[in-house]
Amino acid sequence: MNYTGLRWIKEDKQRQRIVAGLSKLRTGLKKKVPAKSDGTLLLATWNIREFGGTKYGGRTTDAMYYIAECISRFDLIAVQEVRADLKALKEILRLLGRQWDVIFTDVSFADGGNFERLAFVYNTAKVSFTGLAGELVLPSKTATERMSQVARTPFVCGFQVGWAKFNLCTVHIYYGTAKAEDPRRVDEINALAKLLATKAKDYINTSAPADYSPEHLVLLGDFNIFSRTDKTYEAITRNRFEVPAVARRSGWKSASIKVREFRRARDVGRA
Repeated sequence: MNYTGLRWIKEDKQRQRIVAGLSKLRTGLKKKVPAKSDGTLLLATWNIREFGGTKYGGRTTDAMYYIAECISRFDLIAVQEVRADLKALKEILRLLGRQWDVIFTDVSFADGGNFERLAFVYNTAKVSFTGLAGELVLPSKTATERMSQVARTPFVCGFQVGWAKFNLCTVHIYYGTAKAEDPRRVDEINALAKLLATKAKDYINTSAPADYSPEHLVLLGDFNIFSRTDKTYEAITRNRFEVPAVARRSGWKSASIKVREFRRARDVGRA
């Protein structure tokens, strides 16, 4: 973290408040987040609401330091709801320090896209970008009366830590109404799960091996899933995606959902 900017805050009370807040935040994070080590990867997903937007007045200086402090405790973070204005995102990178970098999408102009971006923030001292980056486009056969494409196009990037290579797909699924099973939301998750399950077959196609992509895929982000009994949740598990126990114990609206190591699941994608 780059704390030098604290010196230039003119108001003593504000500077002292931020320092005290960071101290408390560090204590709490130390209890909840595992310590970094050479043999681990700390991966997180975070919907930072209206990040870079002005709808709610923007973030205070205090909040920017706290957000950066939370991010700094991980190695790689998928961030949802990044707005068109990148000033806030760039400020977070400045606070994190020179060894941090970011990859992000352009703004979504689709209906329901809410002019949002998706981003991956990562520590280059630990994580390398492999060069793979793209937004997933659904095949036309998956279109429904309510959906032709995912409103906020899922973003896939490849990363490497040590010898391990893996792909991450971050999403911010359509919310729509407050109903637990909004039809458009169900359609988006179902189509996305099927597409990724199909892609997984290419990952493990040993009969025609190619330098195609790593065998590890993680799907994460904000799915707006209300319950494990919803059709939205069933759409993921029906396509053989595995949800970690820690996510199953947490709230579903913003919980991350992990997938699997595909070399151990050669039947992936069967309905």
